[in-house]
Amino acid sequence: MLRLRIGVAGLGRAFRLMSPAFADPRVELVAAADLRNPGFKGRFVESVEALCRDPGVDVVYVATPHQLHAEHACLAARHGKHVLVEKPMALTLEDCARMVNAARTAGVALVVGPSHGFDAPILQARELIASGRHGSLRMMTALNFTDFLTRRPRDALDTVFVNQAPHQVDLVRMLSPGEVVSVRAHGGEAGYSALLGFDDGAFASLNYSGRGHFDSDELMGGIGEMGDAGHHPHFGFVVASCERADLRPTPEGVMIYGEGEARLDALPPHAAPRVEVINELYDAVAHGKAPLHSGTWGMTTLEVCLAITESSRSGKEIALGNRPKNA
Repeated sequence: MLRLRIGVAGLGRAFRLMSPAFADPRVELVAAADLRNPGFKGRFVESVEALCRDPGVDVVYVATPHQLHAEHACLAARHGKHVLVEKPMALTLEDCARMVNAARTAGVALVVGPSHGFDAPILQARELIASGRHGSLRMMTALNFTDFLTRRPRDALDTVFVNQAPHQVDLVRMLSPGEVVSVRAHGGEAGYSALLGFDDGAFASLNYSGRGHFDSDELMGGIGEMGDAGHHPHFGFVVASCERADLRPTPEGVMIYGEGEARLDALPPHAAPRVEVINELYDAVAHGKAPLHSGTWGMTTLEVCLAITESSRSGKEIALGNRPKNA
């Protein structure tokens, strides 16, 4: 079995949340680069460039600050490394395009994540919707109340729009067969409320608050965002309303509310933190399978998040281009 050797650029919170996934036997965390070493026990190199040059590294996991994602992802691609880059993919669509082009030119895989669009219950609901057995998807509702504003010090670029919105945007895009074509939103420092219109006539309402008062984990059986004791991760309360049933992803699987029935389409217990990210990365690198969360996917998610920001600022509906889901 091919074992992917991972080098991580950036040892902050994003890396700490992702690090348990590197216990997966298909990958090995071999090196890291950061401005300082907060106790990393593996091989520590002096710069991201040195990490990207390292012949012992197959994949660079870019977990540096948002504004450095494009620079570091392009650097990794130029050195022939596959790239897993944290969300948001970048801060501008131009930077996203540079990253996509760099990966294509180098012939390397580019996976954007992790986000809660990777969560197994979301992927399970996606399959149920795609099957057509419950009719067409018409509406989605996503709601999450967290303590984002109180978790840690953040800079001016680390806002709910670029840090938290990608989770909700990714998961409703993952559920929908269509693509977002319009955005109308209100929001500010603490949160947002957005209405997304899709090209097939479906729509999604996204509501997020990071004030740290009500915690919507209460609506998920008290299971935290990262899951626990075999429960799958989640990003709050989500319902996908089809013509003949409502589908609600939960930490145990997908609840199906149909005509006169409410039943759980159960998933096996969650095997390991963010194993779905490793699945997608491994399939892309080892088997050449196009990732769902490709560079083009990440670019479109950012486009929607920027539209939420702009609509909140301007008070106007924002029209989007109909970009394909995958490169």
